[in-house]
Amino acid sequence: ETTGVPPSKTPQKEDTQNIRYKTAPELKTVEDIKKFEMKDKYYKNFPVNISQAGIDLIKQYEGCVLYTYDDKAPRKKGRTVAFKQGDKKIGTLTIGYGHTGADVTPGRTITQSQAEDYLKTDTMYFCREILKAVKVPLTQNQFDALMSFVYNVGPGNFRSSTLLKLLNSGDYAGAAAQLDKWIYNGKDKKGNPIVSSWQVKRRAAEKAMFLGV
Repeated sequence: ETTGVPPSKTPQKEDTQNIRYKTAPELKTVEDIKKFEMKDKYYKNFPVNISQAGIDLIKQYEGCVLYTYDDKAPRKKGRTVAFKQGDKKIGTLTIGYGHTGADVTPGRTITQSQAEDYLKTDTMYFCREILKAVKVPLTQNQFDALMSFVYNVGPGNFRSSTLLKLLNSGDYAGAAAQLDKWIYNGKDKKGNPIVSSWQVKRRAAEKAMFLGV
């Protein structure tokens, strides 16, 4: 279950036409990220990739589904429902650990290994987006927390957020406090935002990681 996750490229030939990933064609492997030439002086203090703790956090809250599903469709007995050709789409077609994109088609199934590959390349995409947006030094814990957050809400929301503005001003505590505000999932019939218990738990975990608690 996730929102705002941009598509990414995997080693499979079928995914080579993913246009949005081509905005970062130089980052095709983890080694490419490590060799990424960062001109800003602050980048020297950046972790350049997510740690295992960050990966585990994303996995915990994304979950893994090996078939295509609609992330806004009602669940049956607490489980996601496979999205088939001809079904009416409500939200975003998703597969694996919250992976989305043109390669996520109705009726598709993948292996656990493919889900892991998607996760690796999706996090590479977000790594680049974080490096582009953040202008202050980050610890590994802070980087991991931001990776989970951006994986969930998307880089566009991150770039326009008060969280990023405060972070780039050097207000780390203020940035962490902003995570508490990203806890809503849609609106009710009266237009009031709906608090998601799942989002509350995820933001609390990200905040604790960011602050090193």
